[in-house]
Amino acid sequence: KNIEQLIRIAPKLPGIHPNLHICIVGRPDDFSRALESGVKRDAVTFFGPATEEERTQLVSNATAYVSPSRDEGFDLPTLEALAVGTPVIASDIPTHRELLDQVADFFTPDDDTALLAAIHRLHADTERRGILSARGIAHARTFTWERCASQTLDAYQGIATR
Repeated sequence: KNIEQLIRIAPKLPGIHPNLHICIVGRPDDFSRALESGVKRDAVTFFGPATEEERTQLVSNATAYVSPSRDEGFDLPTLEALAVGTPVIASDIPTHRELLDQVADFFTPDDDTALLAAIHRLHADTERRGILSARGIAHARTFTWERCASQTLDAYQGIATR
C-alpha cells in the first residue's frame, strides 16, 4: 500500500497547509508498529482498527483519500472513498487509471514532491474537490454486485463456449 510514503511526507504538510493531517486506519501489525514508532505524533494519527461505520465517518470527513500504492489488484477502499464523495488522490498505476480515470487526481508513485503537489492542488482548489466528489459518487454507483455477477457470468460463458 506504500503507507511509508505518507509517513515520509507527513512532517512537510504543516508547512504547506497547517490544518492537514494524515490519518491511518487499520489493525496494528509489525509493519504498522514499525512505521508508528518513527512518526511525529502531530503529523500522523494511527487509529488502529475501526468499525465500518467509523471508517466511513473518517473517510467522508476527509479533505481527500490518498492511495499511494505501487501495485493493486482492485482498490476497494478507494472506491469506498468515492462512494461517500471524498475526492481521491492516487498513484498513477494501471489499476488506478483503469478504476479511477477522470474521477481522481494522480501522482507518480514514490515521488514525494509530486504527492505533496497533488495534495496542495486539491486542498487549495475547492471547485476541483467538488467536481471530483460528484464524479466519484456517480462512478462508484456503477460498481454493483449485480453488475459484478453479470460480468462474471459473461466471462464464464465466454470461456465455456470456446
